[in-house]
Amino acid sequence: MQWKTISLLVCLYGVIKEFRPATPFLTPFLVSDAKNLSIETVYSDIYPFWTYSYLICLIPILALTDLLRYKPLVIVEAIGLCLTWALLVWAQGVQLMQLMQIVFGLASAAEIAFSSYLFAVVDVKQYRRVTSWTKTSVLIGKLFAFALAQFLVSWLDAPYLLLNQITFIATIIALFVALTLPTVPKSRPDVVQNVEEAQPKTTYDRKKRKSASSTYLSTMRGRFLIYKENALVLKWSLSYALISCAMYQIYNYIQPLWIEIDSVSKAENGLIEFINTALGAVISFGVQFVKLDGSSRLGDFFLFSSASILGVVTIVLSLTSSLWIAYGMYVMAVFIYHALSPISSTIIASQLEKSAYGFVFGANSLFALIIQTVITFTVVDKNYFELKMQQQFLIYASIFFLTSLIPMICSILKPVQLIHECPTESAILEDL
Repeated sequence: MQWKTISLLVCLYGVIKEFRPATPFLTPFLVSDAKNLSIETVYSDIYPFWTYSYLICLIPILALTDLLRYKPLVIVEAIGLCLTWALLVWAQGVQLMQLMQIVFGLASAAEIAFSSYLFAVVDVKQYRRVTSWTKTSVLIGKLFAFALAQFLVSWLDAPYLLLNQITFIATIIALFVALTLPTVPKSRPDVVQNVEEAQPKTTYDRKKRKSASSTYLSTMRGRFLIYKENALVLKWSLSYALISCAMYQIYNYIQPLWIEIDSVSKAENGLIEFINTALGAVISFGVQFVKLDGSSRLGDFFLFSSASILGVVTIVLSLTSSLWIAYGMYVMAVFIYHALSPISSTIIASQLEKSAYGFVFGANSLFALIIQTVITFTVVDKNYFELKMQQQFLIYASIFFLTSLIPMICSILKPVQLIHECPTESAILEDL
């Protein structure tokens, strides 16, 4: 199957799996008569389970994504989405809603297979293009979903349950599409390939079973060294992980913030998410024509300015008492993130071997989730500080500002690293 055909199929899956009209109105649905939960219960007792589940599930998925060649975990994601909305449609009570968030955490963790799938089947020259396509496909699915959601709620006064029923049907279709994806052909890591080539076939056959696990562990350790050996991967991975961590929290808790600011006015969540997604789709598609050198001063400035603006926007979100200002700041934050996401992914992927995509992107997500879990456990969970929503957003703003310092720190450390790598005078004399 040609790479363009595979790309089209993957993008189709991306569109359908993200067609979730229930998403913009998830919190209003949970606090409505259909589920009869309080807003405090939703964001203190239910939503934190997604973060915990995501972190726990990501650890084995991180190790298995490249090993299983992506497709099985894409199917796991689709099944997880089906179960999530089955619980939302038919289940009742706090415990089952917590289970819903746990299953959704599994689906979210398995998404790294979808993000990495095309990198494993296309040439490196096509990375910018396929990154743009997959990001755009996801946003197109959201675009149609959010437009439909706002139309049904505002014009037809449809119940929130209907939005969840439509989403459930879409996840079933996405599962069937996932099953049709071609299996990624094996592209063994260089470490394993070198072992095989260095030994006669008979010798290798005798040692194959014994060395398989140790070779795999050695390969995993070698992949961790990517961060040590490639400063560009480290800089952009760390920055993207921190920004993603804060954005995940904003995505999770923006609806409760809107309700706290104004619980009386008619919700325009679907309209705002529609605008968000339309802008995101345009910018994600346009990114394929942008060539940004991640190691250049322009790349550093882009990273610094993006993180700084996100910090300012989040502070305004935490302080405003106007719902429409909150809507506007949220749109701006998501717009910047949509620009940053594909650019970061392309820069990181361009530095990696094909066998390492799932691992590196998964490791970045894992790091983001560890920080996110600590934040959720300390500032959101009712067993600890349980800060007010506006106070939580100040924490997220501080993460953005911290991230903006990374390019400057790397610029300062780079000359120091070069000095250490230069041969000393005594070493030169010894060579002579």
